[in-house]
Amino acid sequence: LPIVREKPHTMSTAQWKFLCSKPFGIVVFGNPAPGDRPMPEQVAQGDLDGDGYFVTWDRTIVQDAVIGDHPILASKNPPGSLPTDWWAASQEYMANIEERKQSQKVIGRLHDCWLRNLRKCSQQDAVLFGRAFKGALVSAKHGGKVGLPDRLCSQIQPDLHRFLLPLQE
Repeated sequence: LPIVREKPHTMSTAQWKFLCSKPFGIVVFGNPAPGDRPMPEQVAQGDLDGDGYFVTWDRTIVQDAVIGDHPILASKNPPGSLPTDWWAASQEYMANIEERKQSQKVIGRLHDCWLRNLRKCSQQDAVLFGRAFKGALVSAKHGGKVGLPDRLCSQIQPDLHRFLLPLQE
């Protein structure tokens, strides 16, 4: 990709000022060409709803990475590989208000556990609850269970354990 250090002649002044107002290091994904998949999807099956991306310019890491037909950065699941009933399953999940309320309780409980352990200076447990909290945010959106070490599951009320995936440390 070219490095842009001054306003391209095809860019408006307003667009250039907007771009310059962004913090250093921001990653901007352009619109894909017709028929191409968006770059976030190719890189990490991302959808730009808060997904994190690791960026590096280390040549030893990226020297073989290419975009296009080569599989190195291609999505793990090619287009059309989702289950045929994915839309119905998504609708069912979104329409189940009671289940979504319960998943919000899990998020709140994990946050409370994270904060309590942080205040007690229980660093290891705080980190584990923080990771579970982040996982619960994703699970609330997409479904699935939240990994949490078995010994910490007791701090979550039993009726919410169906949202947890007990892990061995």
